[in-house]
Amino acid sequence: MKKPSMRHRAGAYRRTIAALLLGGALLAGCSGGGAADLLQTAELEEVQNNPEHAREIYGEIVRRYPDSAQATKARERLAALAEKKAGSPQGAAAGSRIQ
Repeated sequence: MKKPSMRHRAGAYRRTIAALLLGGALLAGCSGGGAADLLQTAELEEVQNNPEHAREIYGEIVRRYPDSAQATKARERLAALAEKKAGSPQGAAAGSRIQ
């Protein structure tokens, strides 16, 4: 059996390192839970027209990170969502953009 060349081993080594780095980055991104990650998720839920889930996530931000800038933003979005819910269906559809 022929022994792998040095070039072949170096390429395999680089691919292995790249795969490990990519996997680590994906895991770090999926671990979530930070206020910024939660805020981004809640905003995405609003864009996807899922206000109930957005409210849950905003509430979690306020509970877990009450003194953060993200909690301030979450409170603002909760108030805006409450206004939309109380308003007409047309107002809720027209005001679905996040600022």
